[in-house]
Amino acid sequence: MGLVTQWSGELPAPESFLKYPEYAQRAMVSWNDARTIEESKRLDRIVDASIKSVTREQWLTFALNVVFSGLTFAAFVTTGSWVSFGFMAVPAITIAVNFKNSKKKDD
Repeated sequence: MGLVTQWSGELPAPESFLKYPEYAQRAMVSWNDARTIEESKRLDRIVDASIKSVTREQWLTFALNVVFSGLTFAAFVTTGSWVSFGFMAVPAITIAVNFKNSKKKDD
């Protein structure tokens, strides 16, 4: 019968780690902490940027919808023609594009 041990991690195995001088142990732990914490901060910045981007896209879509709805109403009142509702194609297209882009981001 045999005994097999395995270590997985950023730092050396505990038995090996204890063989290093104390100053080296502290340095290795601080390097590991710095890398882990910096990666977490970087990911936080990416998430914040993504949230701001989505919010900006939603406001732009809202503004386009309001503008083109107003144009549609003004064109219909002026012309009395149902063709003036063609302006509503732009908001419909922006909604479709945003929906498609949000599905891509989920993937």
